[in-house]
Amino acid sequence: MVEARNQVDVLPTSSGRTEELTVDVGSMVNVGQVLARIGHGTLDAQLDQALATVRSSKAQLGSIMAAIEPRIRSAQAKLDSAVTAQDQLINPSSSELEAAGSTVATAKGNLERAIIKLEQLNNPSASDLQTAESALATAQSNLNSANTRLDQLLDPSVSDLQTAQGKVATAQSKLDSRITNLDQLSNPTAAALAAAQEGVSDAQIKLNSSQVTVNDAISDAIASASFTASLEPAWESLLSARVNEQANVAILLNPSLSSTLSQDELSDVQASISKYQDSISTQLSTILASSVIQEDVNSPMLAENSAQTALETAQEELKELQSPESNDMAVARNDVAAAQATLDTEVANLEDLQNADENTVTLARNEVAKASAAVESAQSRLAELRTPTTSTIALAESTVEANQAALAAAEANLQSLLNPTPAKLAAAESMVASAQQTLTTASPPQSDLVVEAAQATLDKAQAQVELVRYKLEELEVRAPFDGIITRKLLDVGGWAGPFPASPIFRLASTDVDITIQVRETEVNSLQLGQAVQFTSPALPGQTLELQVDRIAPMGEGNSFSFRVMLAPTGPAPDLRPGMSGDVTVITQHDNTVLVPKEALLRQAGRPAVYTVQDNRAELRIVGIGLTGEDTIEVRGDILPGENVVISGHNFLREGDLVVIQ
Repeated sequence: MVEARNQVDVLPTSSGRTEELTVDVGSMVNVGQVLARIGHGTLDAQLDQALATVRSSKAQLGSIMAAIEPRIRSAQAKLDSAVTAQDQLINPSSSELEAAGSTVATAKGNLERAIIKLEQLNNPSASDLQTAESALATAQSNLNSANTRLDQLLDPSVSDLQTAQGKVATAQSKLDSRITNLDQLSNPTAAALAAAQEGVSDAQIKLNSSQVTVNDAISDAIASASFTASLEPAWESLLSARVNEQANVAILLNPSLSSTLSQDELSDVQASISKYQDSISTQLSTILASSVIQEDVNSPMLAENSAQTALETAQEELKELQSPESNDMAVARNDVAAAQATLDTEVANLEDLQNADENTVTLARNEVAKASAAVESAQSRLAELRTPTTSTIALAESTVEANQAALAAAEANLQSLLNPTPAKLAAAESMVASAQQTLTTASPPQSDLVVEAAQATLDKAQAQVELVRYKLEELEVRAPFDGIITRKLLDVGGWAGPFPASPIFRLASTDVDITIQVRETEVNSLQLGQAVQFTSPALPGQTLELQVDRIAPMGEGNSFSFRVMLAPTGPAPDLRPGMSGDVTVITQHDNTVLVPKEALLRQAGRPAVYTVQDNRAELRIVGIGLTGEDTIEVRGDILPGENVVISGHNFLREGDLVVIQ
């Protein structure tokens, strides 16, 4: 009897009414393919309810956390602050130490200057007096200049106006010179521009000619089938992309064509060029990854690359004329700006002299007042050095004392950072302990239990959602293995389920076995892999070659026989489950090769023997036939008279040295 190697009745894991059948009798199916769908029943409602429970649980947990978390965050912030303060006290940061050291250095500098000033008051040196006198002279000079400026504004002389006009003329001349230089950089001669533009045009013509030559070379090679067959589609795609890219570039380069296009149409042309360039790059990569470009195509491609480089060089030269180096332009523009600023200043000065407004006069008066105050300060300083008063000395002594106190405070602060006192350390530790206690009371143990209970409720609700979704998935009945539908056991609307078993389809694998019953007195004459022949009334005129595939390890007591499964040795598409037939086991062969039974072994599940060639082991895969008392028939690449290994062959490998005894 021909039987499917695997056959099952397919049914759902949950009971329900069949709503859809996706296959029918004779359908070939793959493992995991949906065969039928069972009605959801109340599961959709259960899913909605479970999702609602999840949302409710999340809201409840969120409400609990919202009540607890602010107190915890506040207490945690206080603890973090206390711990940070303690850490800074024990291990001050480098920035704190640097700031404290800087304060000490500043205080020392202030003290040193205060001491020097006091010493200068008590015992002024010739150098101190000379410095003070020089400062007074400078202040007086500044005052004289301020007064002169004010007098010029209030009552300018002819000489003042002529001098200011001369400065304006000089500044204007310098500005004109700077503008001329900038114009020369910005506007090259027409002849130079024309020559550069002609160079670009010539280079473009040469590139166009080179592109045509390359296209013709590729086209000729395709026509003559000189490219590798597997790469011919890539060359055809490359040629098409090149032609389209060049056509779109030609549109942009031709003003009579590009001027008629809208901005959107120009953008489309640019996008097409980019697309074809990407295609050219992709196809070239494919070609170069598999072969070298042949000479009759490669040579014009190299010439095309040279023409492209020449065009880019010509375009760069034209660009340099049209847009000179940014550094040179920047310098020229800065020179113009500086000259313009000088001219503006001189013009403003001249206008002030010719017609000074009230604001300008007020500013000049303020400059005179500032310069006068500077003179008075310098005079006072010189007078202090020459004949210091008692109050001045007392003030200097007080300044020294104040700076000494500031230095002492800065040094004490630095020392407290380097070596904090036990009292400060104890206080910081107490602050940390207090903050820790506050955090502990902010989240009492019972609140943890409430949170855990709410979280458990949420977890349970989410688990219920997953369970319902799993049940919904199980209502899609899927094929457990590849095979063919042999029977439809239910129609749409029928009740399917596991209890009681109500299958929908019967599924059989496409692999078949031919099963025979062999009497116990004959079963030992069969060997795995032994060839047999099969004929069937369903296959008139055909004799199929089979082999023994499996032999039942236990006999069937009532019939005193063993179940033996036979398998086709090759494709047997005409064999179908349910066919009957006759099996012929050949019990005698003439002119066969026999080997000792102990020579036989299995390699990857197939029978084999080791022969000996030049004293080395050589593995031969064989077929087996009839079995005698001590020998077995083998078929394959083995000849009568060849030596075979009968001892130790399970430890041999191909090519191992063999000693014949």
